[in-house]
Amino acid sequence: NTPGNYVIQLTSQNTTSGCTGSYSQNITVEAVPQPSFSANPVINCAPSNVTFNNLSPNGVSYSWDFGDITSANNSSTLNSPSHTYNNNGTYDVTLTMTSVNGCTGSVTIPGLITVIDLVPIFSGTPTGGCDPLTVLFNNPEQTPYPGNPITTWEWSFPGGTPSTWTGQTPPYVEYGVGVYDVSLTLTTQNGCTGTTTLEDYIKVGEILDMGFTVDTTINCIKTDFDFTSFVVTNPSFPDSSEISYYWDFVEGTSNDQNPSYQFTSDTGFFDVQLVIDFRGCKDTVVMQDMVYILAPIANFAPQTTLFCNQNLPVLDNFTDLSTHGETTDDIFMTWEWGDNSPYVSFDDPQLDDSDAGNTSHTFSNYGSYTVQQVIHNYTTGCSDSITNIVNISTVTANFTYSNDSICQGDSLGMYDNSITWMDLPTPHPLVSWEFNMGNNPPGIVNMGDTAYYSYTAPFFGIQNYVITLTATNSVGCSDQATLPISVLPNPFPVLSLNPDPTVGCAPFLVSLTNGSIPFSGIPIDYYTYSYNNQTDTIDYIPYTPPGQNPNTLNLIFYNEGNNFVEMTVVDQFGCTSNSTSNSITITKPFASFSLDNIICNGDSLTTINTSTGAGTLSYQWYTDNPNTSSAVSNTLNAETVYEANNVVFGQTTDVTPIYLIVADSNGCKDTVSNLLSISIPWAVPQFSFSGSAIGPNGEYVCPPLFGSYTDSSFSSTTITNWQWNFGNNISSTLENPSTTFVYPGIYNLSLIVTDANGCTDDSTITGYVTIDGPSGNPDWLQQAGGCVQGAQFFITNAQNISSTVWHMGDNVILNDSINFNYFYDSPGTYTPGVYLYDDTGCEVYYPLDTITIIEDGLTALFTASPNPADQNQLITFTDASSSTQSNIVSWIWDFGTNFVASGSNISQSYSYPNSGPYPVTLTVIDAIGCQDDYTLIVNIKDPEIPIPNVITLNEDNTNELFLLPFDGFLDFEIVIINRWGNTIHKGSKDVINPLLLWDGRVDSTGDLAEDGVYFWHLKGKMLGGTLVDKHGNVTVLESGQ
Repeated sequence: NTPGNYVIQLTSQNTTSGCTGSYSQNITVEAVPQPSFSANPVINCAPSNVTFNNLSPNGVSYSWDFGDITSANNSSTLNSPSHTYNNNGTYDVTLTMTSVNGCTGSVTIPGLITVIDLVPIFSGTPTGGCDPLTVLFNNPEQTPYPGNPITTWEWSFPGGTPSTWTGQTPPYVEYGVGVYDVSLTLTTQNGCTGTTTLEDYIKVGEILDMGFTVDTTINCIKTDFDFTSFVVTNPSFPDSSEISYYWDFVEGTSNDQNPSYQFTSDTGFFDVQLVIDFRGCKDTVVMQDMVYILAPIANFAPQTTLFCNQNLPVLDNFTDLSTHGETTDDIFMTWEWGDNSPYVSFDDPQLDDSDAGNTSHTFSNYGSYTVQQVIHNYTTGCSDSITNIVNISTVTANFTYSNDSICQGDSLGMYDNSITWMDLPTPHPLVSWEFNMGNNPPGIVNMGDTAYYSYTAPFFGIQNYVITLTATNSVGCSDQATLPISVLPNPFPVLSLNPDPTVGCAPFLVSLTNGSIPFSGIPIDYYTYSYNNQTDTIDYIPYTPPGQNPNTLNLIFYNEGNNFVEMTVVDQFGCTSNSTSNSITITKPFASFSLDNIICNGDSLTTINTSTGAGTLSYQWYTDNPNTSSAVSNTLNAETVYEANNVVFGQTTDVTPIYLIVADSNGCKDTVSNLLSISIPWAVPQFSFSGSAIGPNGEYVCPPLFGSYTDSSFSSTTITNWQWNFGNNISSTLENPSTTFVYPGIYNLSLIVTDANGCTDDSTITGYVTIDGPSGNPDWLQQAGGCVQGAQFFITNAQNISSTVWHMGDNVILNDSINFNYFYDSPGTYTPGVYLYDDTGCEVYYPLDTITIIEDGLTALFTASPNPADQNQLITFTDASSSTQSNIVSWIWDFGTNFVASGSNISQSYSYPNSGPYPVTLTVIDAIGCQDDYTLIVNIKDPEIPIPNVITLNEDNTNELFLLPFDGFLDFEIVIINRWGNTIHKGSKDVINPLLLWDGRVDSTGDLAEDGVYFWHLKGKMLGGTLVDKHGNVTVLESGQ
């Protein structure tokens, strides 16, 4: 159940031979994974797209629960997914992760995601008042979404001026009489919106008139006056809930529309004020001296209202404080005592004396008495009365306790036995009991009639206190009672251990010495010892002062870790000390290590020392029995190379134990061992060849040669990797590969094998195959500072070469060259190669590295003017070439007529006698030998060509044929049609007689055409590219037909 590294050890024994053996294996229990993540945003409006960032370490798979049960996509197995919450609410998010070893752990963050609406909050000041009303509105709210601030505020004030506003704080808005809604729409940076409309928020009214009346203006004290209000508003007849009333009667107030009110405090005149509030618009009316209150007003004061624990009977005096009226008024007063004794009355003459209505009364028993004064003014016709209560009571406090002596810290019980007046009809029960425990500072206990208290403060010697109970009844009468108490201090435990400090290896002997002190002077009765999970109780040990044969107990501790010894002392009164304890630490290191249980011969040991122990640990590593060998390392992890001795061919493994002895800072030791296995693979290659004839010395006469290879390697486990090197710059990782030798040479073979434990072995065979044929090292070189349009091609270390065939990579082939320069026509990437041949006809192809021909900065360019031009018109060719690397030194002009002009002439002039397109090419050469060319088509326009309109077929060899005046067509077609619309001739350009259009004969018969007018249609393309489509008439004369 606890994460950590554990060593599982198996020990076996041969009971016949007595031999034993053991093997241990480290087991690692991984801690439950602790996933961690964050989310953004955590508060937003719907729909809220939340991105979760997985912060968990060392997980291989994850499972998310987004807490959104309304969504079909409530989960994900992505590392850091996202999820869209479409509904308002608070969502718990859970991430469960699985570690590389299959352990799972999860974490849930309650309420991580909150999706809420944007609800604008705003206020206006004031929201009600008289017409016209000016209101200032304010939106103090910040965005509820962190990182998503409010960007727009849209206010709507229907009926107000202005009626709308955009911005956080609008200007003052003015309203007339009416009730108005106000709304605010907010929009955040990420597009969350929300609108709040406060209906009937602004109320504006007008009070046109107001006032009030009363049913009577003169009345007795404590008698109703009925007031009636009226108000006239704009608008008329509003709902009664819109009007509020505030009455002020000097000694009291009311909010009723038409209140009834009694005056109680004085006689004489009173002002009355009314404030009416309609939609926040207020008006006030004050009626001075509106009502008059008539006498009398009853009032008196007893000299004493509580008599406590006095002897009966008791006398109480009463002072008359009433208002009688005018001295001429007829007054009568009565006193009633509440104890069934006769009333006392005063008539008017008595009340005129100096002591007015003062009196006294004697009460003969305990109880609560209601005394009433009643006064009549027969002149005003009014009467009044008032009462006061007089309490006469007794309390006798008394209590008992559980013991008159108590140990420090023990609970003392206290029990009330007090007596109070409990006769009907007015009993006075006890209501509080306060115990003062007499210590300093005083402990006060208010638990009721039964209480408990413990004296816990430390002290030396017996402490004597007086406990005081104060008992109080329901009318406030109280009494006190006291009892003494002795508090005994608990014994003081003293426990000494030897040796000190008590730290060592198991088994560990400790001597315990008891030197406890009885502070109360009462002898110690016995001691209780507890150590680890055992308890020893000694019923009685006589008290021995420290230094005089102290009580001693010897204990042996075996348990590793922090052990304890705890002692409690009890004296003969039963007072028990606090426990005292001492710690005994038993240390034992825990030797533990893991290692790659299988290593390769000659490799270093790879150990992970997980030993634990007290203080600084020391280590000793052994590769043989620690009792008969020396340590190979004293470091935290074994730093040594292990190599098996006397290994013979075919031996694939060796086994040895590895020991670790760990010692802690107290010299305590522990030993552990693990078995180490050494893996020894063997590389054994085999091969055969085909594809070439074998020479007289066993060599192969010409490549290609095909090699087949077979692995015969072996190990204690599976061979998993092969690294073949065939000597021809080709390697392979196949188990049984093949290769092709395409060049002559002498080759070496090497094979490296790796087994499932990662161990390797290698084998090399020198000169295992020889191949004859032509050979060399073909290459190319671009000279620094030269033209980069080409390179020098050459062959070094040429042997047995009789001829060569170079393929330049641009479809150019060159023969029998060993060293030459070659220029490419255009920039680009080319892959050249060469075929080598010897006298026997053996052919070997050598590909060369790719050569890159870059732009050399030389650009040939020119213009021709005019273009197009007429026949024989002089055209000016103007050079516009440029070079960024070096100067242009030569210009070669080819005008497309087999005429070439070369030299240093930058520009040229030239004319063409015939029409047509002519390609003109300029080749420029710079100072480092680079060259470039540019070709421009020059068009020579076609001239107008006249067509004759008469021919004579009289065989005088003059004007016998229908001819063009000159050869200006690339090709043409001619059609001749007679007067009846029949085609009598179709022809095209004759390469022998390019001027002939028609010989005057009918194609179908070969006869000369009759005299007459014929229609012709000519279509063709002239030398300059002009398309011709013409028609006309030609007249035939003297044909003889």
